[in-house]
Amino acid sequence: MKLLKSTFVWLAIIISICACVTANAAETQAKKVLKVAFPETRGICETYADGTRGGVVYEWLVEIAKYTGWEYEFIGDSISQSIKNMEHNKYDLMGAVLKSPGFGENLYYPEHLMGYSYSLLIYNKNDQNIKGFDIKSLEGKTIGVFAKATDKIKRLNNVLEFNDIKSDIKYYGTSDEFESSLDNGEVELLLVSDLFNKLADYNVALRFNSEPCYIVARKDDPETSAQLNEAIKKDLCSQSEFWRSPVSKIFSC
Repeated sequence: MKLLKSTFVWLAIIISICACVTANAAETQAKKVLKVAFPETRGICETYADGTRGGVVYEWLVEIAKYTGWEYEFIGDSISQSIKNMEHNKYDLMGAVLKSPGFGENLYYPEHLMGYSYSLLIYNKNDQNIKGFDIKSLEGKTIGVFAKATDKIKRLNNVLEFNDIKSDIKYYGTSDEFESSLDNGEVELLLVSDLFNKLADYNVALRFNSEPCYIVARKDDPETSAQLNEAIKKDLCSQSEFWRSPVSKIFSC
């Protein structure tokens, strides 16, 4: 009788151990690791000296993972390379992406944005002819713009017209030509967003208008897209005190 009892006890222990191992294996197998574009941008996507990460995009991804269980593989390409690779479905997620005409056909934009980006006119720090936030000092200057950024260019023209400033606009078709034009002396100012990865190397002449930016997913991965959208919505809803304000009418939690 004692032997039978002992056998049952050992069987129960073995079954429990097997169940735990199976559960842990299933949990490990279920972990979804996503490739994330992480171009170094101050305040947006940052990798510190000790290897830890930070910035607005990273903080959002940490919040999203609370609802999805995702893990991330961060890939630190340049911002122009990151955009190209994201469009060619080489990453799963990318943060702080703007909506632009003719861009993002392969990208999924969630219902809710992650924040706003401002347009900036930047200039070289050694240029004594331009004064920061003195719009009159833009008179007669040449401004380089990325041709596809049509909304940004339209807003720039509105600002210049409103302030009766006459400036020349020079258009660039590729991001490489555009980004190098200021250093090459082809233009005196460059129209960028505050997500521009080399912002610390220049002075800001003007800051205006905000544009919504998003954490985007690949459109050909509807499962990840749906999880991303739902996780952002849940995170916004969890901020109960804020979303009980009139803004909560934007969506229902």
